[in-house]
Amino acid sequence: MFDSHSRTTVVFLSLIALFLYFQLFRFPFTPILFEGDHAVHLSNAWRMFQGEVAFRDFFLFTFPGTEIFYLSFFKLFGVKIWMLNITILFLILCLSAVGLYFSRTLLKGLAVYLPVTFFVVFEIRTLGIDGSHRFFSVLFVFLAIAVLLTQRTPMRLFSAGLLCGVASCFTQPRGLLGIAAIILFLFVEKLYKRQNLLSLIKSVLWVFSPFALVVGFTSLYFIISAGFETYYFSTFVFPVKHYPADVWNNPKAYLKDIPNIGTLSLSFYLRQTTPMLFNYFLIPLIYIVFFVVLWFRGQTISTEKKLQLILINLAGLLLAIGVFSAPNSIRFYQVSLPGLISLIWIFQHFFEFPKITFSLLLVLGLLGFAYTFQRATVPIHYLETPSGTIASLSSETLARYQWVAEHTRPGDYLYEPHHPSLYMMFHLRNPTPLPLIRPNNYTTPEQVKAIIEGLERNPPRYIIWDGFWDTFDSNESPDFHLEPLVVYVHNNYHLVKKLDYDSDSKSKVVEYRIEIWEKR
Repeated sequence: MFDSHSRTTVVFLSLIALFLYFQLFRFPFTPILFEGDHAVHLSNAWRMFQGEVAFRDFFLFTFPGTEIFYLSFFKLFGVKIWMLNITILFLILCLSAVGLYFSRTLLKGLAVYLPVTFFVVFEIRTLGIDGSHRFFSVLFVFLAIAVLLTQRTPMRLFSAGLLCGVASCFTQPRGLLGIAAIILFLFVEKLYKRQNLLSLIKSVLWVFSPFALVVGFTSLYFIISAGFETYYFSTFVFPVKHYPADVWNNPKAYLKDIPNIGTLSLSFYLRQTTPMLFNYFLIPLIYIVFFVVLWFRGQTISTEKKLQLILINLAGLLLAIGVFSAPNSIRFYQVSLPGLISLIWIFQHFFEFPKITFSLLLVLGLLGFAYTFQRATVPIHYLETPSGTIASLSSETLARYQWVAEHTRPGDYLYEPHHPSLYMMFHLRNPTPLPLIRPNNYTTPEQVKAIIEGLERNPPRYIIWDGFWDTFDSNESPDFHLEPLVVYVHNNYHLVKKLDYDSDSKSKVVEYRIEIWEKR
């Protein structure tokens, strides 16, 4: 029934799934707590579950595909935290399956397993625990490329355009970059095959039309409900004008997440920084190297194989260019699979290295086993929440959750402006339209005014505040718009507890100063 390729594919992906399970769950099914950007989507989906409408009732700057995905989960299974971990496992497993398909098409021998194994085992522990919009959009762009890898018929072009449209429903620029890569590839293909201009125009229409229809149709509901001006500001003006104001959201973020060597033990520093530096140097350098190799050695490759290589590398290159608007190692990692495949292909093009391939797979397998054993045996801290039991790897991280569990009940209003990690998990309500704020032009004066109005309309008993914001001097920082909110908090609330939060318990670097303020 199954050929040897099918059997090995099933076995390989089953091992990947098993590895991911042990990274994400404590046996048998307790989800491990991971903080990250996915908390914003969970919070927004929780608001939608309670009847609020995106853009109209709360601010959102990405298209709402991720929120709709999590909302669907809530409606099917209830508001449970385990669905985040299941989603992350599913996303990375699907990316692994698509990556394996690319590798089987372009590589040979055991090397077909090397890019995905490296992607999952070497990088996920440091860089990959994320269920935000980025992985969703990357997956759909990769699926669009997979559809076109062997044939470019009208129906396949239509399907690829559809998939890129879905990608934009999660991250609006990423689907557009996928479409741009496909159109650029179609132009290259027409040159190679000496086809006429009319044929190229038809192919472009086949792929672009469904993309435009998906984006337009899915936007229409929110334009009608929130108004065009609000929707346009949220999804186009804010990402261009205000989003880059935050330190991690502009080109200056490049290499900024590499920790200082003195803050970590040498062994942990190497484990932490090696995957980061690898991705910084891999992308986009590998695509430059690939096109140089293709230019000088392309005559030794069949036309169809050459086109397949060009398609994957164009997709990888354009996705990488998109990351350079806000470059850090996590975002590079999420789009790195085409680069990893190209790296292995270049080595295979010049060298035969089956023994090295086997050795690398063996080392990665042992590393994966070590990571699995460590994650399954490390001391862990449990907490019961309205969304189910969670397991935390850090007592420092859990302290905030423990305090909220003891002092709130489902349905209470709470304001957590730094990052919305608590609302969905404890079934709490955010009285303001903003999921998070920042002490720069990321948060506008108009948004600060809306926040204060929300706090006055539905005053929460507690505010989880960032004490660092109190140290800003608005006279010295013209982009600091939070002063009215700082004054409001100090006038209407009093400090009851400090919980300094370590962004990394090993490095002891404080990411932000958690303060709990209670209404006077």
